[in-house]
Amino acid sequence: MPRSYIGYDYASGTDGSPRLIGQRMWAENWTGVNEVPNEVVTHFGLEGDKHTLTVVGDPNGTVYKESYGTGWQRGLTTQSEVWAGGSLQKVNTTQWTQDNTNLNYQTNPRVTETNILDSAGNHSRTTVGYNTFTLPGGTSCSVPADVYEYEANATTVARRSHTDYNLDANYLNARLIGLPRPGSFTKVLRPSWPRAPTFMIGAASTCRTCPLRPLSIMEATRLTLQSGAATWWTYCAGM
Repeated sequence: MPRSYIGYDYASGTDGSPRLIGQRMWAENWTGVNEVPNEVVTHFGLEGDKHTLTVVGDPNGTVYKESYGTGWQRGLTTQSEVWAGGSLQKVNTTQWTQDNTNLNYQTNPRVTETNILDSAGNHSRTTVGYNTFTLPGGTSCSVPADVYEYEANATTVARRSHTDYNLDANYLNARLIGLPRPGSFTKVLRPSWPRAPTFMIGAASTCRTCPLRPLSIMEATRLTLQSGAATWWTYCAGM
């Protein structure tokens, strides 16, 4: 006896290939009860250059829309929108780069920036910087190194995360790529707070334990009490 199923509906595209236009889902003890229809139907459509997704019977009338890039960005989402009740509620834009942006095909595409805006005027912005290096076989590889998150004005950095990677040939030859090493950190910067000093354990060459060891909670608390100011991030000078 079936407990659930998912069915798909197709239509012929402009080039003669089939195109997905709907999905029908049924599950025992879920659909057909508690005002859920016998099948939950999702429609996939086109609205200009945007691909749309709607669920039949959604009381909010929610519509999800996606836009895609052209050239080497073909198939990569560059913008998504959420609509409800006929009004735009949220927009998410994504910027991409790749090893060679002059080509018309993809060569290691990766996100460099995202922006999210909602109907209340909130704005979330994040940028990503990459560390590019060459593998022993000659292949170029890029890994995220610096992530910046911004205040609501989208220009003032609120937090920075930095990651160092172990690029020792022994690891790379074993295809152990993207292995973080000590020295990675997250630094919170809140301009609305009083600026406090950054505390370190001695000099980089005389760290008591390890030149990359973060302060313990007790050490950070003690130094904070001595300074009389808030400490957002405490780390060893070796960082």
